[in-house]
Amino acid sequence: METDNGVNNMEENKSHIDYSCMRPKKAITLKNYIENGIHEKTDLQSRSYENADIIPLKRFSGDKQLFGRGGVIVEGKFAEDSGIPNKVDGSYEYNVSEIRRETVVYCGYLVKQWGHFLVDAITRLWYFLENYTSVDRYVFISEDNGNTQPTGNYKKFFELLGVYDKLEILNHPVRFEKVIVPECALVGKLDGYYSAQYRNILDIVADRSMELCAGMKTKKKIFLSRSRFKKATDSEFGLDMLDDYFSRNGYELLYPEQFSIAELIYFIRTSEMCATVSGSLALNFLFAQNGQSVTVVERQSLPHYSQNIIDVMRDLRTTYIDGYYTIYPGTAGGGPFLFGYTKQFAHYSELYGNVPPQDVYLSDAYLGKCLRRFMKVYRSFYGYKWGIEDWAVSLFAEAVYESYADSCSELDVFFSEKKIFEPRQFFSIRFAKQTAKKLLTKLGVLH
Repeated sequence: METDNGVNNMEENKSHIDYSCMRPKKAITLKNYIENGIHEKTDLQSRSYENADIIPLKRFSGDKQLFGRGGVIVEGKFAEDSGIPNKVDGSYEYNVSEIRRETVVYCGYLVKQWGHFLVDAITRLWYFLENYTSVDRYVFISEDNGNTQPTGNYKKFFELLGVYDKLEILNHPVRFEKVIVPECALVGKLDGYYSAQYRNILDIVADRSMELCAGMKTKKKIFLSRSRFKKATDSEFGLDMLDDYFSRNGYELLYPEQFSIAELIYFIRTSEMCATVSGSLALNFLFAQNGQSVTVVERQSLPHYSQNIIDVMRDLRTTYIDGYYTIYPGTAGGGPFLFGYTKQFAHYSELYGNVPPQDVYLSDAYLGKCLRRFMKVYRSFYGYKWGIEDWAVSLFAEAVYESYADSCSELDVFFSEKKIFEPRQFFSIRFAKQTAKKLLTKLGVLH
């Protein structure tokens, strides 16, 4: 049986994914990727380099890497296996002022953004679990001359794994007698992969978290909210609508920044239903139990490869909801994003017997306020340009336009300026003409 978006219901899929609450083109793209574009890597390798340099991260204007240049340098050349595809690659001029007679494991760039930390920073630590007695220390790089110390949940993660006391984070070039570079245990991109070793890292942290939090009260249904996270409230609109919706349907709201990583893992693993929005919060489902039921409210038409790899690796029973509007496209990480009770969201409510959000969140006044804030932030981010990367245009133009056209149909009163949502619209020539036409029609001058 097929839904009206042309995608099989989750009982008939190879994976346990419900695509029926997504827009058709995006649903088909996502289904093809999840079922055909993700594989498990079973032959992770490591390579050793003698008298190799480790250099910190530097960013250079014009580079296409997400993070920058840095890593392991051998005889003046960048060791390709020390990079992260599309994110860290290449060398630069530097001077070595410190030489050590040590054997170290190179672990990569310690990026202090939670989602990237989970999918980019920890992926070489499988070597610690298998060979921790054979080396002096495990080395990450930070930005050149940057703050090197992990704090908060970053530090707690390393402590739970058991590696913290053997870590060093470098912010200057150092030459080592021997550098071991393990292969990444997960790569979250179009032709990405996962591995049992990566899952093992997460399971060890999760198991120790469960032991640490044993006896805490469990929560049957939880929604991981971003509505109290300052960065999100500045560029994501409609978050209060999401809080209201899930709260009205029996979910307890959790604000992840208020909990330790151990507590958050405990709540996820002991819940019967867990929901959140796409992005870093959904990446916390890396710690979910295999086969767990989760719901992800999408925030844009571009796929999130790392998130989709989790579905396969954990065999999650995931329902995706296209609960966003596309006016102008934004970058995958930067946004801005506009959530709304779309027709796909309403379909989700019908499928699962949920009630809609309160009327105030369905009103034109609320939508107009969200649109006004979205437009203001979008202009501050991108001016009059599209905020979308070249790779996304070439691969997902159809899905972006599908989302835009669908959003236009649902927000027609604003897009056509039948209703005003920004004060400056009152002074536009278009509004003046429309007002004059209505007045003349009312007076009988125009018919």
